[in-house]
Amino acid sequence: MTQHSERLIEFGKEKVKMGRVVLGFERMAEYAVEKCSQLTWRKPDSEDRSVLEFKYGFRKIRCGVGLSVQQGQEVLAALQKHFPEVAQKMGMSSGSETAHFTQLGLS
Repeated sequence: MTQHSERLIEFGKEKVKMGRVVLGFERMAEYAVEKCSQLTWRKPDSEDRSVLEFKYGFRKIRCGVGLSVQQGQEVLAALQKHFPEVAQKMGMSSGSETAHFTQLGLS
């Protein structure tokens, strides 16, 4: 079976770009990072196979169709590593409604 489309998710300091490449043509949607919030991973279900979601204003945006939950978590980990300010602006969490905090254990 030949794959005719490829799904893309691109995080940048100013925008999140999502879209598809179908037979060499890109169809992209852009979202301003400052309007994004509550970025999290989710378990896909039979109706929606997306594993990532965030809010854009009052809209819920889902993406990551075809990724496993582990791959979705890896995307979030890479975002936090390479663009921590974007992850913070988007209110990134790892599957819960609370923000992610790392306990340093300093005395």
